[in-house]
Amino acid sequence: MNQHPPRPATDLFPESLKLSPKQRLVLDTLADYPDGARVYELAEELNMHANTIRGHLDELTERGAVHSFTAPAIGRGRPSLIYKVRIPDNRTVAAEYVTLIEVMGDYLEEQAATAEEQAAMARTIGKRWGEKLRERGLESPESSQGFLGRITGYLRSMGFDPTQEVSTDEGTSISMRSCPLSSNEFQPTPFICAVHEGTLQQLLDDDRMHLNLVPYDQPGQCCVEIKQKQA
Repeated sequence: MNQHPPRPATDLFPESLKLSPKQRLVLDTLADYPDGARVYELAEELNMHANTIRGHLDELTERGAVHSFTAPAIGRGRPSLIYKVRIPDNRTVAAEYVTLIEVMGDYLEEQAATAEEQAAMARTIGKRWGEKLRERGLESPESSQGFLGRITGYLRSMGFDPTQEVSTDEGTSISMRSCPLSSNEFQPTPFICAVHEGTLQQLLDDDRMHLNLVPYDQPGQCCVEIKQKQA
């Protein structure tokens, strides 16, 4: 069996490729051609010289963002190249992962007999997720603000759009105004929210503090409460 899997799709995300503004413009324009495009077509649309377009396409090809193939020969003359993008559609990827999360969450909920068992299972899954994030160094790097900076940094990088609303001697409240685990067709269930709560508790990594996630505490947002444990 072949033990060499395909490269991670994240390697093809534009953010990973570190493209220049002009390269990104050419790439985004090429993405509008599902069957690929020739140099002259891109040159006409972007009002650039063909050699300039060809140079950008060569650089994009070297970075693995684009591939080319020879167009079928028609009559005499040198066959031209057709260029197609290799990068994934981030919106489609995110939507499919949300669907997968929905299916897995529903299945796991069915395995528990009571709501208490469901919540305990969800938090355990979340904590294991947090452990993996820490092992792989995927959580937000350490911040001068300690655990608060670590949590808000992670939430921001994941797309939860966090805003620190209240910070007192007793604790801190962080509002989350978007959610990467939801879509127009699916809103996170209490089970999914409990998984997320377990992940954040693991990333908090402070036995003196208690973290509580309050789903939909206000219209259009959820809340993370971090308070010091009572002695």
